[in-house]
Amino acid sequence: MAAALSGLVDRSGLVELDWGRVFVTDVAPRFPSRPPLLLLHDVLSCGHAFAAITPDLAGERRVVVLDLPGAGESDRPPTRDVQDYSLSWLAQAVAAVLGKIGAASIDVLAQGFGGLVMLQLALDEPAMVRRMCAVAPPLAGIQLTHEQRLARIPAVGELAFSRVYRRADLRRSLGAARAVPQRLDEFAVALHWDRLALGGGLGATRAT
Repeated sequence: MAAALSGLVDRSGLVELDWGRVFVTDVAPRFPSRPPLLLLHDVLSCGHAFAAITPDLAGERRVVVLDLPGAGESDRPPTRDVQDYSLSWLAQAVAAVLGKIGAASIDVLAQGFGGLVMLQLALDEPAMVRRMCAVAPPLAGIQLTHEQRLARIPAVGELAFSRVYRRADLRRSLGAARAVPQRLDEFAVALHWDRLALGGGLGATRAT
């Protein structure tokens, strides 16, 4: 992706907040002609989900891609400290990151669960969100697999989910979210699993 981003101003890195750090891909042409675009990923995923389209989108505008807290390269604070990764807390975290990087007025493109975070952000910070587009947001509720339903069991859910959920389960979940499961990128599966399996990743995902 680095080669694809050549010629763009790249300010990507970790943004410090009071509870930890959020990884942000932040790229733009030298003279943007349009407002910034924020991209928010689905649950079980991370900002890499947009890697293939980020260079093209950044041709005319600044593009900001977050690894939501608990995912990707972002920190995984204990669930008890962050309202169990509630939508309102995640939206506050996104707003705080945007304030830190000077993106006070944005358009938003969000995928899956990221669409719910986007809608919460628009409710909480209406002056920040200019336009928004949600791709397959789970407005009728998230369809849970057997392993994900196991995660909801009180008291033992987190431990059970961490022990049972494996890369094959992630691959099945990511494939099911696509109109053509056979087009699932195996490199993306490996990358998402690597990030998900980092310390605290499965616990944060379970809370989300």
